[in-house]
Amino acid sequence: MVAECCRNLSVVGAEPVAATNNLNFGNPERPEIMAQLVEAIEGLGEACAFFDTPITGGNVSLYNETLGDAIWPTPVLGVVGLLATAAPVTIPFKNEARTILLVGGRGSSPDQVNDIRFGGTKYAKSVLKTMWGLPPALDMDYEKRVQLATREIVRAGLAESAHDVGDGGLAVALAECCAGGVGAQVKLETAALRPELALFHEGPSRVVISTATPDAVEKIAKANNVECVRIGGTIKERLQIRHGSKTTELLIDCPVSQLREVWENALEKMLLTPGQTGPVQ
Repeated sequence: MVAECCRNLSVVGAEPVAATNNLNFGNPERPEIMAQLVEAIEGLGEACAFFDTPITGGNVSLYNETLGDAIWPTPVLGVVGLLATAAPVTIPFKNEARTILLVGGRGSSPDQVNDIRFGGTKYAKSVLKTMWGLPPALDMDYEKRVQLATREIVRAGLAESAHDVGDGGLAVALAECCAGGVGAQVKLETAALRPELALFHEGPSRVVISTATPDAVEKIAKANNVECVRIGGTIKERLQIRHGSKTTELLIDCPVSQLREVWENALEKMLLTPGQTGPVQ
């Protein structure tokens, strides 16, 4: 959580400097709930110290239960950063015929991507309707180097767009990058991974960047000892994702207009009642 909040700032070129929190839990008089609270506080403290983002304030909401069933442990975090007075780099791809790079690499090490660590993803929750296992593995030292490299790339004016890979994994991040109207053609050379893992695993420390100067981006990544992979390029009006190394399989081929419609109207559709076809009045 701390790493992702700091990464969200780094992709626009901002330096994370401080944090605030809101801790939401069930009845702390129950030992298992108190254990959740203690672990959350200790984890936040360790990560905030590592990323130099001291906690400046926050609040706590406890006893959140219905008929004895507690809410899921829900710590909420906000991180603020310092940004030069200039327009920030944004998520959507801006131009066709640009190189797409994945700063931080594919996140395909056994510790980051496997069935045990896939159980906490949005795919597991929304598509498989179940959750299990452990969250994605995080190497905080590597994460910090990825963020430093990303800030350097953005501040040097090398990134036309930048977006971190978070909830939903790389496929969702790419779809969000296409919401502005420019599409992408991407190849995921991760033959050892099943397609759903390659598309939707949520391994951290990854940033999608589009650029007209890929060599310069790779030079900065290398200087920070960070992997930087060319995964494809921007194209007109479609998102196409292939999977495999020697032989490739087309996993996704979707018009950008459809992605944009989902992006812009998702909340409205969630609010529709069964059988209703128009917006909620």
